[in-house]
Amino acid sequence: MVAWPQDTRAISRLIDSGTLKVGLVIDPDYARDVRAGRVARAQVLVDASDPITASSTLSNSAGIANVLGIQLLGRYLRPGTPFTPPQMPVQIDVRGWFNPDLLTANYIVPGLIGVILAMTMMMITSMAIVKERETGTLEQLITTPIKTWELMIGKIVPYVLMGYTQMTIALLVGIYGFHVPVRGSLFLMYALTLVYIGCYLGLGLVISTVARTQQQAMQMAFFLFLPTILLSGFMFPRAGMPEWVQILTLVIPLTYYLEIMRGIVLKGVGLVALWRWVAPMTALMMAILGVAMLRFKKRLD
Repeated sequence: MVAWPQDTRAISRLIDSGTLKVGLVIDPDYARDVRAGRVARAQVLVDASDPITASSTLSNSAGIANVLGIQLLGRYLRPGTPFTPPQMPVQIDVRGWFNPDLLTANYIVPGLIGVILAMTMMMITSMAIVKERETGTLEQLITTPIKTWELMIGKIVPYVLMGYTQMTIALLVGIYGFHVPVRGSLFLMYALTLVYIGCYLGLGLVISTVARTQQQAMQMAFFLFLPTILLSGFMFPRAGMPEWVQILTLVIPLTYYLEIMRGIVLKGVGLVALWRWVAPMTALMMAILGVAMLRFKKRLD
C-alpha cells in the first residue's frame, strides 16, 4: 500500500496498524538545501518487527542516498562550493522501530505461536473425532438428547484449553529463553487468540466430517497446513508474492494472527490499531464454524 500522510503522527498510526512497513519523512528545507548546496536531510522510518523488510530497506536507503549524493556532487562540486569530499550532500537517517537490533527471535517467536496452534488444533481435533467414529464411541453420543451445537462445544472446549496451555508455554519460553519483549496487553492477546483457535478448531471439525480414517484426517490436515505456513507471511513476506497469491492468503487465518501477535508483542498497540486484522479473522471464524456445524450432524454417515 502507498499512502501520503501529512505528518509523522499519521505515519506512526499507519505503521502501528501494519498498513505501511516503511515511511519517508522529508525535511521541509530539503529542496532549498539542495539548491543552495547545503546538506539535505531525510528520514526513513522502518517497521523493524519484520527483519526481512527492515534489512532490505536499510541497504536500499543507503544506496539511494549515495546515488543522489554522487549526482549532486557532480552538479555542484565546483571551485567555490561548500562541499568537499567525502561529505555527501544528502543524508538519510534510517530508524528501525519496535525491533531496532533486527533480532530474529523477536520476529519468529510470535509467529511460531500461531504456527503451533494451527497445526495442533486442526490435526488433534480432526483425528480425535475420526478416531471416535472408528472405535464406535460416537454412537453413544448420538443416542444422547444433546443438540448438535452442544456436542460441538463439548468437543472443542478441551482443545481450547490445550491451545491456551501451548500458547502460554511458548510465550514463557520466548520471554525468558529468548528475551522477547511483550509490550502490549496480555488480556487482549489471549482474547484474540480465542478467535484464532476457533478458526482452526472449525477446520478440524470440517475435516472430521470428510475423513473416514485417521490417516485421511492427518493427510487432509497437512494439505491445509503447508499452504498456511508458506503463504501466510510467516516464512516469506506477502508483499513479495504475486497479487493473486496475496488474494488467496486472505482466507488463511494465520495471515491475520501474525499481524495481531507482532502488533501486540513488539508494537504494544491495542484493538483500534489491530481492528483491520481482527475483523476479517472473526468473519473467517464464524464462516468456518458455520460450515462445521452444518456438516457435523449428530448422526452416523
